[in-house]
Amino acid sequence: EALLEAAGITDTNADGWREYNGTTLHYVATCPNGWTDWQAAIEIVAAAGPAIGIDITTSYPEWSEYQNVVTNWPLPDTGYDIFMMWSDGAGPTQPWGRVRHLISSEFAGTSGNWNGNWGGYSNPAADALIQAIPAETDPDTLKGYYTDLTGIYLSDVPSFTLMYRPQSFQTVNESV
Repeated sequence: EALLEAAGITDTNADGWREYNGTTLHYVATCPNGWTDWQAAIEIVAAAGPAIGIDITTSYPEWSEYQNVVTNWPLPDTGYDIFMMWSDGAGPTQPWGRVRHLISSEFAGTSGNWNGNWGGYSNPAADALIQAIPAETDPDTLKGYYTDLTGIYLSDVPSFTLMYRPQSFQTVNESV
């Protein structure tokens, strides 16, 4: 709430919903119909909206429609604003794959994209770090690269890990 207030995103007409540039913040959160664990997670996201003055509703299209939405660029105008997709786990065996999957611009703007970065994020500095990692052998340098990439992800990318499956465990930094 403090971040929204500081950004000037407030409820100017006292209807309970915040506005940005005169438009009420309303988002549609979606995942495939019948994927009940994902649907339950999306319902939790939607239920959190009113606590901060953002109207979030849910929609559950069939998989055939959903997969065409999230894997094609530009993203079709479907009315979906928040969608759920999978990513690589955050385990110690695959940190490079995960960061590449989440923010590498090599996947941005592609059709039939089953690889990642479905939001189309692009940052040349992040790409340079991702490309440098496989050839780097110095542990301190690698730690610096991953620290920088984590900072980019946490500050720039409108994506987050909503839940994890048994094969994926997450680390949380509550200061960010």
